[in-house]
Amino acid sequence: MQHRTALLKVDGRASSINVRKVVRTCDEPGIGYEREDCGAGLRSLREAEFFALNPKALTPVVIEGDTVLPQSNAICRYLAAKHGSDLLPADPARRAEVETWMDWMISGLNMA
Repeated sequence: MQHRTALLKVDGRASSINVRKVVRTCDEPGIGYEREDCGAGLRSLREAEFFALNPKALTPVVIEGDTVLPQSNAICRYLAAKHGSDLLPADPARRAEVETWMDWMISGLNMA
């Protein structure tokens, strides 16, 4: 499958907490992106084009050149590492603290 331009693209609806997490990770250090609405009554996640990006049919999905990533926490870690953000500290203890909160959010905050 041929991917879009090198500009970062975020697929997912603005009301999704996981999409908002990715968008916030982009906004904080000023990473340029475009977002396309899909899922929950919008563009279907079962369309062949989207399904090829993420066979789990979930958002968000980030596309940057030939890199395609699903799963919000993996995307946030990737963006922080690739774009030189201090959102994910290099110090192992501080990094673990950030990752603890990221992982807790999936099961704790997301259920609220």
